[in-house]
Amino acid sequence: AAGIGIHPEVFHVTVIPELTAVTGAKMAVIAAGCGAVSILFCIALKLASTLYTKYLKNPYVRVVVAALIVMGITFILQTDDYMGAGNQLIAKAIETGRARPLDFVWKIILTAITMRAGFRGGEIVPAFCVGATFGCVMGQLLGFPPVVAAAAGMVALFCGVTNCPITSMLISFELFGFAGVSYYLIAISISYALSGYYSLYKDQTIVYSKYKAKYINRKKYMKIGIKTKKAVCEFDFTYGLVITLQINHQSIASTTNLYFVFVAFPFIQLEYTFFLPTTL
Repeated sequence: AAGIGIHPEVFHVTVIPELTAVTGAKMAVIAAGCGAVSILFCIALKLASTLYTKYLKNPYVRVVVAALIVMGITFILQTDDYMGAGNQLIAKAIETGRARPLDFVWKIILTAITMRAGFRGGEIVPAFCVGATFGCVMGQLLGFPPVVAAAAGMVALFCGVTNCPITSMLISFELFGFAGVSYYLIAISISYALSGYYSLYKDQTIVYSKYKAKYINRKKYMKIGIKTKKAVCEFDFTYGLVITLQINHQSIASTTNLYFVFVAFPFIQLEYTFFLPTTL
């Protein structure tokens, strides 16, 4: 790709402070705010969809009304900064540490109006934009370097709306490097925990609880079992594929259960149970 002039997007995050109790606490506050804003973003998208479905059932009328609303807001604000995905706002917040106090609010509103009306596009870059501008503003308020706050806010809010902490970490490493990794990890972990189970994607199912060591949302399942006198084989398609194989020697009265689990991440799990005699 580099040979034909295509290069990866990289932001130059400078003025990274030393991690102390004070700077860590400030980043925790910014991250908590990102978790709250991520919930507002998801609610705004769902609310816009509900209102369109209830009051504007015709998709053509819906698109026209949404376009008129967007043009009206743009005319009132006297700026086109919120048009498009928001790349220029992201670059401005991270590269220069500048963002207006309501940038993230207007981006949420206009994204919800546009996307749920039927215009094609994605929510990911707008989510980056909301996170970067919100983090930048919070950094200015708390006396924390706004450049670092914008970078951390960008990946923290992305994590909050997608529930993908590992992906968020990898994105932060790729876009910002490793110099501010401590702040990025703090922001991502706190935002992930405080964003609850809200998501941009209605079909996303979180199987494991964020707060307790237990599984959740396991009401729906599909299993196929094969049973004979010698063995039981069960295929579970609920979340990926789980294969359970149990071999039972009926002639052995006293048995010891040896249990083995093999996991081929992320889709296939093989559970193998074999009964052996306790005494040979």
